[in-house]
Amino acid sequence: MTTTTFTGFSFTYIYNGPDDDDTITGIGAGSLQITTSDDYQASYTYTADLFDDENVDIGVGAGALYNAVLNGLGGPQDISTGGGINFDLEAEMLNAAWSLGGMSGTSQLLVIDGYNSSTNTGTTYVFQIGGDTLPTASSISELELFIDTTNFGPITSGPLTPGTNIDPTTLDNTTTAEKDKVTGTALDDNINSGAGNDTVNGGDGNDTVQGGGGNDRLNGNIGDDLLNGGNQNDRLDGGFDNDTLNGGNNNDTLIGGNGNDRLNGNRDNDLLNGGNGNDTMDGGFNNDTLNGGNNNDRLLGNSGADRLNGNKGNDLLNGGNGNDTMDGGFDNDTLNGGNNNDLLLGNAGSDRLNGNKGNDTLNGGNGNDTLDGGFNNDTLNGGNNNDLLKGNSGNDRVNGNRGDDTLDGGTGNDRLDGGFGGDVIDGGAGEDTLLGNTGEDLLDGGIGDDILTGGADADEFAFATGYGNDTITDFSIDDFENVRLDANMFNNIDTVLSEAQQIGDDVVLDFGNGDSLTFEDLSLMELESTFFSPGA
Repeated sequence: MTTTTFTGFSFTYIYNGPDDDDTITGIGAGSLQITTSDDYQASYTYTADLFDDENVDIGVGAGALYNAVLNGLGGPQDISTGGGINFDLEAEMLNAAWSLGGMSGTSQLLVIDGYNSSTNTGTTYVFQIGGDTLPTASSISELELFIDTTNFGPITSGPLTPGTNIDPTTLDNTTTAEKDKVTGTALDDNINSGAGNDTVNGGDGNDTVQGGGGNDRLNGNIGDDLLNGGNQNDRLDGGFDNDTLNGGNNNDTLIGGNGNDRLNGNRDNDLLNGGNGNDTMDGGFNNDTLNGGNNNDRLLGNSGADRLNGNKGNDLLNGGNGNDTMDGGFDNDTLNGGNNNDLLLGNAGSDRLNGNKGNDTLNGGNGNDTLDGGFNNDTLNGGNNNDLLKGNSGNDRVNGNRGDDTLDGGTGNDRLDGGFGGDVIDGGAGEDTLLGNTGEDLLDGGIGDDILTGGADADEFAFATGYGNDTITDFSIDDFENVRLDANMFNNIDTVLSEAQQIGDDVVLDFGNGDSLTFEDLSLMELESTFFSPGA
């Protein structure tokens, strides 16, 4: 379709009879929008009678006209009449010599007047289509002065004379947008579809396609193509080979297809699908969805709250700014959360998840995964298999779940739960809470006053100089559990045991220099040096 829009102003009035001036009641914007089918070019002709009925004609073939609508203070008015337009209104193209506010000029105008005899009211639409730019009337009184002092007459020379076919694209204050359907050749094509809602098929060859304005559909087909969507909501499909797709403004859909493609969403909320091949995707601004498809892809969410799905292949997912959700999918993926509060899902495969800044949640899923919470207060879940979980900075919650996992709380006051399997748990610096849970676990609180609970099965505990005041809540004599000490502490264990205290139901060992180890619910008589070994 081809749409031509005239922009001007409108005013409403009360008709006071043939002998009196009309009363203007309002002034505002006005427009005329004319739409024809793709294969027709509207042309304008008119007769020379001033303000005579039906003397402006838009000549198009039968069936080519879709609609013509006036918009102004009088509201939308459909003035379509089938295969062409003869306005059932008073209309004229005329010459206006004016002087107002210290300025003067001569302008060519399209004036359309609609009168309702039942109410004695009407609306006049004024469009400056040539000559000097009209002054803006900011009030009814200024408009009345303009009308009273302007000399109106017929256009007697130039391209707008009566009876001449007038191309609307040559008129001032008009815009023309077309909806095109273009198919390229087998060569390397350069196609610019311009304004309007277009469909372009690049065909064979390495093509460059520019969508421009409008909701466009651009298909690269065969060859290494460059597709630029431009403004509005576009759909870009690279097709075969190695393509570059740029969405532009508004909400776009980009499909890489086959080949190693590069997809850039740019602004607004975009959907990017890589398809087959090793693809590189950048969501750009706002909230985007990126799907890597098959093979080894690189996904960057960039700004906004994005969703990144690696799907198959060994993928690299970078969230960027915003609260992002990332799912590695199958195979061995690397997920980097970036700034803000992110959700990282490793899913299948041996994945590496890095939360970086923000309060992040990291779920390893299946496979032997490595999780690093980064800064702030994070939650790490190892999932199945043998995982390595590092809380890093902040007060983190670290859960090994199934498998023989290694948990490291890092700095901060962390809570670590080994879950099932034989786990190695290191609280790191800070006042940490360690739970071995099921399996034969090794619990090392690290620096800070920590609470250690082995859980089911025979567990080991580690304690060294500088650790502070740690508490073991469930040390089991019957399970022959063991405490590993550093060399200095182990060499002095007999002396420390001889000076141990029974405080209520607990036994407290004081190693000096601010280090102590408390065994809850244990009798001093039960504790022997055989429960200690070197090697912390």
